Amino acid sequence: AAQPLDAATAERVARLAKHTAEYLHLLANEPTVGLYHMQDHVHKATPKLVGARLTLAEHTSLADGAAVDVRYARDTVAHVRTLRSFANMAAMLADATAALDALTGDAATATATTA
Repeated sequence: AAQPLDAATAERVARLAKHTAEYLHLLANEPTVGLYHMQDHVHKATPKLVGARLTLAEHTSLADGAAVDVRYARDTVAHVRTLRSFANMAAMLADATAALDALTGDAATATATTA
């Protein structure tokens, strides 16, 4: 048979039960609150990260295009340097200038070079 509790013990037991219920309620909801804060952070951070990723992809594409342009220009210049026709044109230009000088006389060339 159970003995009746005195008033002080009954109040302590009731307070213990209340605090235990509050503690268990907080303990049960703590993961939910943590997950809520994680979800809130993800919702706030994701648009910024997506924007940064798109900007990075755009700048990477522009840099790749510029690198291809530079590589193409470098290859073109290297190829032009190997062509004999440009060396021939320079020689022909020098010959034409000399022939022009011979036709117009040394006096006209002298004034042209001093001017």
